[in-house]
Amino acid sequence: MPRSLATLYADENLCGAGIISQCQAENIPLHPITKLIARSASDEEVLRAIGAHRGSLLITRDDDFLFRRVTHAAMRAHRTGVFYIACAGTMSAGQVAALIIRHWPAMKRIAARMRRPFLYSLTKNGPRQHTITRDV
Repeated sequence: MPRSLATLYADENLCGAGIISQCQAENIPLHPITKLIARSASDEEVLRAIGAHRGSLLITRDDDFLFRRVTHAAMRAHRTGVFYIACAGTMSAGQVAALIIRHWPAMKRIAARMRRPFLYSLTKNGPRQHTITRDV
C-alpha cells in the first residue's frame, strides 16, 4: 500500500531567504525543521524527529547526508527519507525554491513508493537515488 506524504521539513541550512514561503505558495507542505526540534540539533536528532513523524521527509543541503557513515546509520535506524539539494551552495534562494517546486511531483511519487530509508539528490535534471552505506 503506497504511503502518502505528510510533510516535508527543511533542515536549518534551507530555512532562510524565502525558500519555505515560495514553496508554500505553490501548495508544497514545506516547513522548517524547528517546528519539530530545537535549533542546532545534531543530524541524529533531526533524523530521529523526522522518523517519529510518519510520512515526514527531510530536505537539506548538508553534505553529511551524502557522505558520513554515521549519518547514514541514523537514516537507517530512524527509517527516514531524505532529499539532498545538490549545488545549493551556488544557487540563490529563488533557484533552490524553483528546483523544489519543479521536482515536487517526482518527490511525491518517490515518497509514496519508496521504502524508507532512502536518499535522493535533487538536481536540475531531477531526483537521483543514492546508496545509504552500511557499517562494515
